[in-house]
Amino acid sequence: IIELTSKEADLLFLLYSSANQTIERDAILNAVWGDEGDYVGRTLDVFISKLRKKLEADSNLKIINIRGIGYRLVLNN
Repeated sequence: IIELTSKEADLLFLLYSSANQTIERDAILNAVWGDEGDYVGRTLDVFISKLRKKLEADSNLKIINIRGIGYRLVLNN
């Protein structure tokens, strides 16, 4: 069992809902943080980093950065 904050859970659910597809940064920011201001741009990177660390034990999951576009959750089955 891995404990996640509510934002981490929202972010992971969003990525999982579109597994193996790229989600644009703006779409992630709007879905998870809504209109909480400009500071959330870097916050997204921090949350992605936290999720990567929490999920690193599972070699079937990987969150990758699509440079200049967004992120993708890659599931290896």
